[in-house]
Amino acid sequence: MPCIMHGGHRIGEKLFTVVIMEAWEDRITKSSKEMLIALVDQHINARIFGNDESKSQWKLPISQQFELETVSFSA
Repeated sequence: MPCIMHGGHRIGEKLFTVVIMEAWEDRITKSSKEMLIALVDQHINARIFGNDESKSQWKLPISQQFELETVSFSA
C-alpha cells in the first residue's frame, strides 16, 4: 500500500479520517470539541508531520459554524 503522503490508495488516510469524524460526533459540548481539536492538532503536528523541535502547521478543518469539514492529510 502506498504511503498516504505520496498518493495512491489512501486507505490509511481514510482510517484516520473516520476515527476523527467518530470522535467529533461523540463530543456534545463546544468545550469538549475544542479539547478534541487541540489534541488532534498537537498530535498530528508533533508526531505525524513533525516533531517536538519542528512542528508542522496542519489544522483540523473547522467551519465558521464550528462544524468539522472534510479532513485531508494530503497536500
